[in-house]
Amino acid sequence: MPDQLIKLPGVSTEVTIASEWFAERDKLVAEAGAVQTVECAEAFETAGDALKRITKTSNALETMRKDFARPFTQAAKIIKAASDQARKPLEDAKSDLRGKLAVYAEAEAERARAEAEDAERLAREDAERQLAEAEEAAALFGEDVTDLFKMENAPRKPTRFTPTADGVRVGKRVEFAVVDASAVPIAFWRVDESKIRAWLAANQERVMHATDAERAKLIPGVAVRVETTVTSR
Repeated sequence: MPDQLIKLPGVSTEVTIASEWFAERDKLVAEAGAVQTVECAEAFETAGDALKRITKTSNALETMRKDFARPFTQAAKIIKAASDQARKPLEDAKSDLRGKLAVYAEAEAERARAEAEDAERLAREDAERQLAEAEEAAALFGEDVTDLFKMENAPRKPTRFTPTADGVRVGKRVEFAVVDASAVPIAFWRVDESKIRAWLAANQERVMHATDAERAKLIPGVAVRVETTVTSR
């Protein structure tokens, strides 16, 4: 089979962040650092304007970063798609072989379990037989002869066999499937925070105007609070 050629979009070997952006960044950082406290409406307005310009400048570089990275991201996706397609026959064959190996390994494990049960049963029967013989001899000849009928402590050992092969490790893995969600103990439940956020958004007015004590009772087990935030526009 010939080599497979993967065509990639053109990408630059270098990207540039303009010196003007760094100059603006340093200016804004210095301006923000000069604000010690906000104690009046005029200071609030000045600091708010600085926040707005800082956000705008920072977001501008984030937009540039995405533009810089887009060709590389597209190239990575193209490479992955081509690699996944090339690997698919191998992955399918691997999955098929795993299934066949697991069937054999499980059959051998079942055989070993059955053999162990047979060995335990035979050992138990041997012990019972020897005890019966000793009791019978004691009844016929007295307790002095019981030493001649001491039980033999030679348990039968089952043959243990675990299938092995180079490059293959046989193990066990626990899997599960929920068959009745209503019967699952509450300790295994998970709180769906997306539903909580959706409920709070749908009842925003009620939440905003509630007292702290009332918010504590809105959703049992959930502490709801209202915080003041400041964002740039």
